[in-house]
Amino acid sequence: MQIQNVFKVLLIHPYITTNDPNTSLTEPLGLLSLATYLECFLANEVNVRILDLFALGYEQCIKKGEMYVKGISQKGKILKYVEDYQPNIIGITCNFTAYAEDSYEIAKLVKEFYNKTIIVMGGAHATMEAEDILKKYNYIDYIVRGEGELIFSELVNTIKNNTGVENIKGITYKSVNGRLVSNPDRELIENLNLLPMMERKFIDMGLYKKINSDALSFAKKTPVVSIMTSRGCPYNCIFCSTKIMWKRNWRPRNPENVIKEMLLLYTKYKARKFMFQDNCFTSIKENLIRICELIIREKMRIEWDCVSYERLNNLTDETLPLMYKAGC
Repeated sequence: MQIQNVFKVLLIHPYITTNDPNTSLTEPLGLLSLATYLECFLANEVNVRILDLFALGYEQCIKKGEMYVKGISQKGKILKYVEDYQPNIIGITCNFTAYAEDSYEIAKLVKEFYNKTIIVMGGAHATMEAEDILKKYNYIDYIVRGEGELIFSELVNTIKNNTGVENIKGITYKSVNGRLVSNPDRELIENLNLLPMMERKFIDMGLYKKINSDALSFAKKTPVVSIMTSRGCPYNCIFCSTKIMWKRNWRPRNPENVIKEMLLLYTKYKARKFMFQDNCFTSIKENLIRICELIIREKMRIEWDCVSYERLNNLTDETLPLMYKAGC
């Protein structure tokens, strides 16, 4: 039976303002995970969409002083999409400090024209600057701090049912009397294998095949897709936000779970190059070896790369040849 007057959530991946017109972004994996979890968690009670302003306007680069705006930034186009969808809640990602102003601009624009729409912001920058953001920008209603799936779903459900947010861990907001409130942190999801497989239907994968292939013009194989196999990092580098966003708690998905997603991307989207976006892809040698063995066993003719921000002690005479054989 079709549910009438379904509660609507719109997640926005903003345009970016940059000094390099060739700047590129990969798929918004955080928003994809949020949308997938929300759809699973609230089933037919909530309709969720992603408005990917960056990808939809990827080939549009507008000069703005000495900077460039990449993506759909025209106010009329953004407002038309919001008007057509009429969301109850808008979630805006704010990951990078360099692009934070773009997220604020979108929040302000929407609030000016649709003042009853709840504006929620999340991501690494929003997590680190939660209280300062709410002090400075009164058109943002809530900040979701850290890992968002459980927190945002609980917040959406609470707003939908018009119950109190006082007990939702991981949010920062202003109370009815204007007092700034930061609820206690939410515990991290210890077992990432329990999260539903990320749905790419929420974005235009055809666009990202082009975007990623343009960004990695040296890739021998295409199409190129992004994937994450773990969250967090055990180290404490002073320049990195990971220890604030994910805490110093490195949590991997099991290799079988990873390969299941890779096979889906390999067959459904014809992915032939994978970019592992983990901070610490090589942290546990056994996991690294098992992923490589499974790639070889499944006979995926792929190329892949990873970044190892941490110590490189697991790159050895045992692992490097195996990684190469598996397509690294």
